[in-house]
Amino acid sequence: MATTSLLQIWNPTTKQYESVEGENGSINVTATIAGGDAATETTLAAVENAVDGLEGSIVTADTGFVSNGAAVSATVKSGAGTIYSVYAHNNSASTLLYLWLSNSLSAGGTLMVAPIKLVAGAQLFIDTTYFTADGSDFSVGFTWGFSTSPSAYSAHSTAADCIISGRYE
Repeated sequence: MATTSLLQIWNPTTKQYESVEGENGSINVTATIAGGDAATETTLAAVENAVDGLEGSIVTADTGFVSNGAAVSATVKSGAGTIYSVYAHNNSASTLLYLWLSNSLSAGGTLMVAPIKLVAGAQLFIDTTYFTADGSDFSVGFTWGFSTSPSAYSAHSTAADCIISGRYE
C-alpha cells in the first residue's frame, strides 16, 4: 500500500511555496540554482519512512539563526531584511515568558508583532501563515528576546530556558 509524503518548497522567484509529493516516504526534488555564469542542477532526495506526512519548507536564498539556550536575546541582523520563520521554545518548567521580535538593534525596540505569550514548556512555530507569504520585512535590524513582561521588555534571567531558531535574509 502506497503512502503519500508532502514537502513544501519555497520558491524565491515567485515568493510562494510549491508542493511536491512522493510515495512510500520518498521525495525527490530537482532544483536549478544559479551559479555564476552557468546554472547548476542539484538533486535533493529525502528518503526516510519518517517523511510520511511531512510538511516542511526549504528556503534557498536565506540564512538561519539558532540559539539553544545560550542567550535571552540577540540581534540576528543589522540593516534591512526579511524574516521568514521563527521557532521558539520556553524550556522553563514554571516561568511564563513572552517572545519579542523587534525591528531594532536591541531587544525591546520597535516591535514587529505584539509580544507572543509562551507558557512554561510551550513551543511555537511562526511561518509565512503569520508573517505573510513574503515574510515580514524589517528596516533597522532584527532582534529577538525573551521577556517576563508583555508590556515592557524585561529580559528573562535564565538563558537555558530560551531556545529559538529561524530563517531570514
